[in-house]
Amino acid sequence: MKSDNAMAEAWNLEDEQRARDAMKADEWYQSRPKIIQEALDLRPPFFLYEMSLKCGNYHNVVIYSFSEPGEEQHKCDFEDTKAIIMNTHVMATVVVLQKYNPHKILAFERRVFGIRLDELEPIRLLGGETE
Repeated sequence: MKSDNAMAEAWNLEDEQRARDAMKADEWYQSRPKIIQEALDLRPPFFLYEMSLKCGNYHNVVIYSFSEPGEEQHKCDFEDTKAIIMNTHVMATVVVLQKYNPHKILAFERRVFGIRLDELEPIRLLGGETE
């Protein structure tokens, strides 16, 4: 796949497998709450993201799951859904794996929960090609 803004894919799949998975994924996507669908549109899974750490460092991660906002947050009337999703209400759990961080030695591989979506920046490949 070539594009000027290609994102780094975490997994490479054959076209036939991709087509089967796309049908299943669409059914799954349609069954999710609207706020999770919007989060998936903003930060799709199967891509690598850079998660910045407070110490100024970063890790390359993949999204493991999204968590929905609590009951009280569903009752709010949001004007700017994208801002709400990106900043606070939908959280992600990400996976930090050594194979996505070859430039450093990780003490241990792990899942990290409670990550705001605005803390994840898509990793762009040089030259616009996905791996």
